[in-house]
Amino acid sequence: CTTLKQKQGDFVVWTATIPCGEVTLMAGNAKLFVAVACSDNLFILSTRGGRLLLPCIHLSAPIRYMTSDTWGKLLIVTDAECICWDISSFKKMYSCPVGHLLRSGVQDLKVTEGGCCRLQISSKESYMYDPAVGAWVGTFELDFPDAQVCPLRQDPGEFPVVMEAIPRVGCTTLKQKQGDFVVWTATIPCGEVTLMAGNAKLFVAVACSDNLFILSTRGGRLLLPCIHLSAPIRYMTSDTW
Repeated sequence: CTTLKQKQGDFVVWTATIPCGEVTLMAGNAKLFVAVACSDNLFILSTRGGRLLLPCIHLSAPIRYMTSDTWGKLLIVTDAECICWDISSFKKMYSCPVGHLLRSGVQDLKVTEGGCCRLQISSKESYMYDPAVGAWVGTFELDFPDAQVCPLRQDPGEFPVVMEAIPRVGCTTLKQKQGDFVVWTATIPCGEVTLMAGNAKLFVAVACSDNLFILSTRGGRLLLPCIHLSAPIRYMTSDTW
């Protein structure tokens, strides 16, 4: 077992004993709770007396990272998944796969007021899980051949609209063309485009292995941050709606 003590200066506010041989991580909120990880077991105690707020939570894999915020959110990351709880209401907000993002380790882990998880992988690469989108979205910093051409779906009778993807060092330049006229160009941090699909009036989706970029066909701006999936995209299609 392990004895926990909450102290203010030299004064011991409370003590509690949990059936845990070795504590690996701790996180918490001074006004609400302290979370104690023991490999794949998680104990959540009140900071007002040390009582257990929930029975011991047993997870399917050891906890690798854990953080909390001042609003009552607790975020844990195992080798397989990321889980966010709202301790103030005792509800799980979401869980999502995360193993594909942990290959290079994590430099920083944060949880926003709305419960979004932010993973900082490197100085140039970070991801956020947005429950509304249901996927990891990423931000990248660019370091700054032959074109890949994709005809976009459109209503019959319209002037043909095509997309060209031109690979460059560390990025790819996209061009939307109508005949010989270039409507717009955009650059995305993607070394090799594997698939493209879209709708001439709304969007073009560009797949780069397991990254997905969705751009507006009216100017080439990103409609969403880069969506990072847990596996490479094999097939992709769209419709005229």
